Amino acid sequence: MKIFQNLLLTLVFATLAFAGHAQNYDCEEELFSKKDKPTRLFGYVNAIGEYRVPPTFIKALPFVGKNAIVQQGKMFGVINCEGRLIVPADYELITGFNNGKGWVKKGGLWGLVDVKGKLLIQPLYEEIKEVNPVSGTVTWVKKSGLWGLISKENGRFVVPVKYEDVSNLSDSAGVGRLNGRQDLVYYGDGRVIIQNMREFRKLQGELFAYQHDDRKWGAVNSLAYILIRPRWDTLFLNSPLVQVKSDQGFGLFSLRGAEVVAPEYKSISQFVHGIAAVQKGEKWGLISTTSKPEAEGLVYDRARINTKEGTVVLTKSSLEGLWDIRFKKWLFPIEYQSIVHRNSWLLLKKNNKVRQYMLEAKRFAPVQYEVNEQPMEWDSVAPLSVGNGALVFNSGKGFWLPYGFPQKQSGPFSSIHETSLGYSIYSEGGKFGLLNEKGEKVGSAEFEEIVPLSKGSTLFTVKKNGRKGALGPEYKIEPVYEDLKPCSVKLFAAKEKGKWGVANPFDRKWIIEPKYDSIIGQIKGSTGELSLPLIAYRKGKGQLLDGFCHPLTDLVEGRWAFLGENRIGLTNEKGVQLYGLDGKRQGDLIFEEIAPFSEGNAPARVSGKWGFINLYGKMVIPAQYEDLMPFERGIGYAKQNGKWGVLRKNGSWLVKPVGTSVSVDADKKRKLVMP
Repeated sequence: MKIFQNLLLTLVFATLAFAGHAQNYDCEEELFSKKDKPTRLFGYVNAIGEYRVPPTFIKALPFVGKNAIVQQGKMFGVINCEGRLIVPADYELITGFNNGKGWVKKGGLWGLVDVKGKLLIQPLYEEIKEVNPVSGTVTWVKKSGLWGLISKENGRFVVPVKYEDVSNLSDSAGVGRLNGRQDLVYYGDGRVIIQNMREFRKLQGELFAYQHDDRKWGAVNSLAYILIRPRWDTLFLNSPLVQVKSDQGFGLFSLRGAEVVAPEYKSISQFVHGIAAVQKGEKWGLISTTSKPEAEGLVYDRARINTKEGTVVLTKSSLEGLWDIRFKKWLFPIEYQSIVHRNSWLLLKKNNKVRQYMLEAKRFAPVQYEVNEQPMEWDSVAPLSVGNGALVFNSGKGFWLPYGFPQKQSGPFSSIHETSLGYSIYSEGGKFGLLNEKGEKVGSAEFEEIVPLSKGSTLFTVKKNGRKGALGPEYKIEPVYEDLKPCSVKLFAAKEKGKWGVANPFDRKWIIEPKYDSIIGQIKGSTGELSLPLIAYRKGKGQLLDGFCHPLTDLVEGRWAFLGENRIGLTNEKGVQLYGLDGKRQGDLIFEEIAPFSEGNAPARVSGKWGFINLYGKMVIPAQYEDLMPFERGIGYAKQNGKWGVLRKNGSWLVKPVGTSVSVDADKKRKLVMP
């Protein structure tokens, strides 16, 4: 018990010491903000709880140095250690007050005040961005929508007001953005180190890549020091190095800008355990992060690294071997027709036969339970996408085979192929059956047809004697319907005599008698179920049905369409109206067109112009654009007067319209195409 008490006291004192350090305390006594329960006001107490500054404040922030920001009524001021207001409570807001100065807001504008309450810089600025709130001597200020860098020492501008947006890289440098271009600015004297950068992005830590005006790439650190000169077509991180590309090929630099590998390689893979596969001319090899050749150098026809297992398949004269990167040795010499990784298993083909080898156990798979027999061999192997098994083939017959010891295969089957998520369809005697991801039969082979409801679905429609049913992990529905679609709550949209209704096929009851021309919905997840609500059409009119197939709307003229984020649109001769999944109208506006929702907003067209609406049908960004692209991570793209720009969610321009178009790369990242 005593040991626990000592540990507790130690923790308390350590916490107090840290708290004192965190608030940069300079008063004679340590003072802490405390709320007086009877008055619900704040004051400051010492370490033993005695009030040194009476509780008279609405808010009382921690002391920084010899000063603390307090709130009286609706206004803010600054007190000293004795609790005296040295900056009167005349301001709407005060930022961190340190080094005898702090930014204050009055009349909606920002200025700078000192410990005597004197305004050093008059309130003229709409916004401020501190470079370093604790010890910084410069601050970004915004006036008339543009940013400049001002000195807190003399009130003079280090960088004139000219940027649409700014961001800090460090205490020494930052980036200013104007007309879709970016400048790297050094705070010491306001010099623009790099002007008109097309792109600027973080690589790692304090290292940044930038694209020069001539479309060449370079790299700088957060202190605005150019580490890699801009003469590269591409530049990206290949940890622990920076990979570059020019007309001569790929090369590597250290994070400090030193050349490690000259740009002479046709290809360089990602480093794995300090080793990368490289191609020079038509030959492949391995190099370390110091450019040292590994595994006999550039003598191979191909090299394929397995990142997870730390191995590389090396090909030479149409044969393959396996090299262990970590231990720098051959696991299998170059004598195999092919080597395929599957988790911690290898599929090794030699003499037109395939064997399984487990890397962890360091042995070949044996024949079923007879461990001492010869290793298993097959004509071909197809690893499953999900689960721990494969489909193997011998003499035209297929088997389902699990990885691991001991092994027991399912089969043989006349045919077998994987459909999705490890489920496989097999045939026996001209009929089809289903195996799950464990190789277990889901019912017998009795169907004329088995089809997954969607890509990645674990629910299948089955056909027998010309009728449809369903088969899945949890149930089997006898094929008694013309067609079948799963809904929710174990209900199915079913077709009979050319009409659709809703049935509970488990007790053979119709919830809604077949009367609709169609019932549709969006397929969701791996179950293949339809998203709610369902859309049912009859004689050209449609209505929404809930999960229990109760009508959410009347049958109305028009076409319903899912718009994402729990919203549906109804299009008819009036235009497009917005609805929720509960069938309730969202807002009174009618639009010419509504695009799918993203991040709570959707592009909508009114009178030939596009704007953004929210989930409740309210126009949150006016319809004034010729075209729009939806928001992603808070950023949207808009076309105005024939040019594209970048929009914030509040409707202001992050980049004014200067681009000719918007490009989307293979990773679906968007960016302006500049003239």
